[in-house]
Amino acid sequence: MVAPPEIDLESLKKNARHLLEFLDRNEIQEPRDLESVLNQSLIINRKTKEHVTTEIRPSNLGTATYDISYIQYGKGILLDVKINPSFEYTAFIVKGKFELPGYESFAKDNNGNIAQMKRIGSTSIEDIRNELISFTS
Repeated sequence: MVAPPEIDLESLKKNARHLLEFLDRNEIQEPRDLESVLNQSLIINRKTKEHVTTEIRPSNLGTATYDISYIQYGKGILLDVKINPSFEYTAFIVKGKFELPGYESFAKDNNGNIAQMKRIGSTSIEDIRNELISFTS
């Protein structure tokens, strides 16, 4: 079996741009605006089976997060944004063969991709956009 292509920084830049476009297209200005797109999947690329999904998932101490996930078949969740309004934080989880400053590694898959997380003390869409923008430069 052939290993999937490497998940590199260029992939992260592309994925972050797609999440920014998703926020713009759906006019997401605050976390509750995600209610209108929950449990939907936006196809990014049919050929490579890339899509963005939005869900509400259980989180800490009985709270919930809005999850915006960039997923590619065969590679899993490549970029995940978890917004927890109850505890006023947003967690960014990134997967790839690179290490990002300010991110903590917490897992490694069979292909050598590192899962990393960073938490910010904000649920502001502007702050979330700024973190996504930082990936694109």
